[in-house]
Amino acid sequence: MKKLGYVQSIGLALGLLGALAPAAAHVPYIEHWDVSDARPMTIRHAIEKSVGLYAYFENEWDVDVIRFFFSENDFDADVKLNNGICTPRGKKQDCPLIVTDENGVTGRLVYFGTVVPECSHYSDILPTVVLVGPRQENLPEPDAPLDLPFEIEEGQGVFVLTNETQGGSWYEPYTLKSYFDQSNAGLVLTEPGEYRLYFFEPNGRIGDYVAEIGKIEVWGLSEIAQASWYEMMLLHDGEIHSEECRAEL
Repeated sequence: MKKLGYVQSIGLALGLLGALAPAAAHVPYIEHWDVSDARPMTIRHAIEKSVGLYAYFENEWDVDVIRFFFSENDFDADVKLNNGICTPRGKKQDCPLIVTDENGVTGRLVYFGTVVPECSHYSDILPTVVLVGPRQENLPEPDAPLDLPFEIEEGQGVFVLTNETQGGSWYEPYTLKSYFDQSNAGLVLTEPGEYRLYFFEPNGRIGDYVAEIGKIEVWGLSEIAQASWYEMMLLHDGEIHSEECRAEL
């Protein structure tokens, strides 16, 4: 844990926000309740906007759920995300949201993945992420039955992202800590409807992780306020549930 005094922490937090907000950091959210299938976290802004949910597998059966929606209008050719940073080290601009992948599929790009705080106590946490939504080219019906801790409804397609081995080290200057950089995926989706991202630890391991969604950085007043609200907590490892892990960070 970083040994920072209160005044030092405030100064550092303001400095970090000023330095990072224009360029490179996801907007943080903290899992204040168990975001389950019955009570998921709902993303109502453009799914391409970069956010990070600091979450926790609290028991061996825990499945965390994030949902989002596309309407017919969300696939209009001129739909954009205002004041976004669409490219690395780029400037703010209106970012087009309709893209075409390498296979010629045109639609909305959904990016997702996980990282885990880099401490020995969490070195074996390897989340699986499953995207479920209307069946389509990039979200097909499973070829065979899947061993998942939730049901797949008729007419839904599935994409499964796994972590077979632990990722390398990645330092996040916003939280002043390192993470295991794990698998991620980007799918171009074409159908309106409800989508759900399921996060679980397939071996029932308990611990903290970060669900990463979206790649376009947006830092307006509301995003800076959101980050400011959680910055002190993150600097002092307040989102980490394990005392053993917190002692290493």
